[in-house]
Amino acid sequence: MGRSNVPLLDVPSLSAGPEAWLTRLAGGHDSLAVAGWPVPVRDLGMLVTVLLVAGLVALLLNLFLLTHLGTAMRPRARIRR
Repeated sequence: MGRSNVPLLDVPSLSAGPEAWLTRLAGGHDSLAVAGWPVPVRDLGMLVTVLLVAGLVALLLNLFLLTHLGTAMRPRARIRR
C-alpha cells in the first residue's frame, strides 16, 4: 500500500495549462485587466478550465440525448385534462 496524507501542493492541476497560456498572453504579469479590474491569472485559468469542462459535459450530454437510448431516457410528461 502507499503512504497516507501525501501532499499534493507540487502536483500540477488541471488548470495549469490554461494558466500558463494566460500568463503568456499577459506578458508574464500576474494579473490581467478585465473590465478595468485586475484579475489574477490563476483565477482566470480556473475560470477557463471550468468553462471548458462544463462545455465538454454539455456537448457530450447533447450528443448522448440525440441517440436512440438518449431519446428513450428523456422524461415525457403526460398532461391529463
